[in-house]
Amino acid sequence: MNVFAIAICDDDPESQDEIVRILQTHPEHKSFQLWIYSSGEDLCRQVLECQRAFDLIILDIRLKAMDGVRVGELLRQADAGKYTSILFISADTGYAMSLFDLRPLNFLIKPIPSEKLLHSIDAAIALCRDNGTCFAYQYNRVFYKIPYYKILYFESKAKQMLVHCTDTADPVCFYGRIGDVAETVSQKDFLQIHYSFIVNWIHVKKVMSDTVMLDNGTALPISRGFRKSVQEKLIRFLGKE
Repeated sequence: MNVFAIAICDDDPESQDEIVRILQTHPEHKSFQLWIYSSGEDLCRQVLECQRAFDLIILDIRLKAMDGVRVGELLRQADAGKYTSILFISADTGYAMSLFDLRPLNFLIKPIPSEKLLHSIDAAIALCRDNGTCFAYQYNRVFYKIPYYKILYFESKAKQMLVHCTDTADPVCFYGRIGDVAETVSQKDFLQIHYSFIVNWIHVKKVMSDTVMLDNGTALPISRGFRKSVQEKLIRFLGKE
């Protein structure tokens, strides 16, 4: 599988180490990329300010300052945390009912049973594969994810891919080929209209014979070689609405 991004938020170093140890026994552990946080504030800052999207957050409820329930509420309010699986952990069983509105993946009691944690990891991986909510890329040996709905279009330029998003003025970039990106997003509502452009259908406002207009006012050309395939895909997309 692709990289599976996991955040562990627990202010107990021994608990952090135990979770990491269990994760390393999972058959797909080599695809895991782990971030360790000792406070809910640090985790929220990464998600809210840096828009870092995780596939799974393992979140202790009894944190020293901001408790895990409040962290979960803030994460669910953020675009980057709406679709993340959240696995709550605690030594106290009394929190179970208060977590209902936060759509938890599971709630495990400390000390964490290895089998139940691994089963929860399997469930989170399955959800990630089913939902496919983010585009993943690597830059400077670090993996990032962008929710698909935020992407306006991909642009190929000088051996780099630029990702133009709804919430940033400047595009993010990574080294890659547009053919590889097109294959990655082929099952999503994306449309390659040019040798340099792939657009997100949900942000297309108007399609003309040689131009696509996006809802932010950007106009992109449709190259002659893609006009037939664009027409065919438009029929498919319109049939879904």
